[in-house]
Amino acid sequence: MTVQHFSEQLNTLNLSSRGLTGHIAVYISKLIELESLDLSNNSLIGEIPVFLVENLPLLRVLLGQNPNLCESGPCDQQTKDKSKENNPIIYILASVSAFLMLLLVVLAAVIIIYIKKRKLKDDVYIHMESGDPLKSKRRQYSFDEVVYMTNNFERVLGRGEFGTVYYGIIDDIPIAVKILLQSSAQGYQKFLAEDLQVVHQQVRDSGYGDLLPMNL
Repeated sequence: MTVQHFSEQLNTLNLSSRGLTGHIAVYISKLIELESLDLSNNSLIGEIPVFLVENLPLLRVLLGQNPNLCESGPCDQQTKDKSKENNPIIYILASVSAFLMLLLVVLAAVIIIYIKKRKLKDDVYIHMESGDPLKSKRRQYSFDEVVYMTNNFERVLGRGEFGTVYYGIIDDIPIAVKILLQSSAQGYQKFLAEDLQVVHQQVRDSGYGDLLPMNL
């Protein structure tokens, strides 16, 4: 860029959108009366000369829309930074990485839920109690069987601190199924002792056969 033909008494210089290329000319520093310089919307490159600040303290410079012009700091570093900003591969890799991380989190959550449900079904059992302790027996049922015999826990016979009693049917025999809400041994003992007289009374009054505690 050459500006030798401009007067040194020039106050304003508008070179916007002139298709200028290359570095900013040192000769501009000789325009000591220059107060406004517009170099925007060109193809200038390199660093902004120090003389624009030191030699022309009153100068107002417009340098916008010069993508290869380094407005501050080392030009090489800014070029690298701009290359990173304009590189679509970086955004693609970041998006893919974020998606994979989210997918792993969701997959881990699904596996944990599946394991818990699987363990829940494997641990279900029913302890059938009759009036005679010698005739009491214990049989393991699947969770799906318990859901079926209680019609998806449709009818509630009673509630307690450690469990809920549901109406159910096994082999066409009406029964009462009590669900243990606490899996600890202490909770199970309290569960067995909790209002059993009341539950048995409800069973007898309703014509149900046995009380079935079930550990969930």
